[in-house]
Amino acid sequence: MPRTYSFLSLGALHRTLASLLAPGRDAAISLHFEQRSASQTGDAASAPPELFLGRRFDAQLVTRDGGVVRAELRSSGRSRRPAAWLSIMRRGDAYLYTVDGARFGWLHDRPDLFDLSRFQRRLDSIGVADVTVERKTRDGDNIVVLDADVGVAAFRRLLALFAGDPAEDDLDLRSYSVTLSAGPDVALDYWWSLSGDDRADGDAYRQSIACHVQVRIAPTRIDDSGAPEADTALPELRHIDEVWALARATSGAGAAAV
Repeated sequence: MPRTYSFLSLGALHRTLASLLAPGRDAAISLHFEQRSASQTGDAASAPPELFLGRRFDAQLVTRDGGVVRAELRSSGRSRRPAAWLSIMRRGDAYLYTVDGARFGWLHDRPDLFDLSRFQRRLDSIGVADVTVERKTRDGDNIVVLDADVGVAAFRRLLALFAGDPAEDDLDLRSYSVTLSAGPDVALDYWWSLSGDDRADGDAYRQSIACHVQVRIAPTRIDDSGAPEADTALPELRHIDEVWALARATSGAGAAAV
């Protein structure tokens, strides 16, 4: 049976792997979230489940001293909201935004997109019972891979980093995995599967949800030259939610035109 070490946590493992890269003040951070949901009527167990929702979010961030310098965000999925893309970059005490990659407007906000220090502190609360270490080859690079054995309660705390409050979720956690790897970057990769029963219009349904999250962190060098000029024809926005609204409206208008 695996031995339990009370001091071992995902945070400690993550910092240990990050130290192998010896990152400086600047970091490139990649975030990926994917969710697939399906439902199946209770009296049709032999029928294939129907995919009714798929969502995906990707972010490419460049940070300096914990603050975001540049970010490219993309959201897509089969939902009422159209796919959207936006990019922001810091200029002085404010940010410039763009939803088409050509014209830039002012964003008077410091968006709280990702805080590496806070992220690692939250990983500190996720205890690890056992770790399996392997060396593998990925894209021609030799990497160290750690499969972490965490309990259900600890994993639900990890799940809450990207999926809301698991205490409010009445679905059963069917399976999950947590992997850390280190090579040219440090990656935290985890997935989980949930299932549960529901009832609508008198029919019983079986719901299943599968999610995947990946966080990659790598050292980088920031080039501060070549900042674009603001286009005065674009509105000055106060919050990144307003940029998302503009990006979705632009995306929806483009789709309608096609």
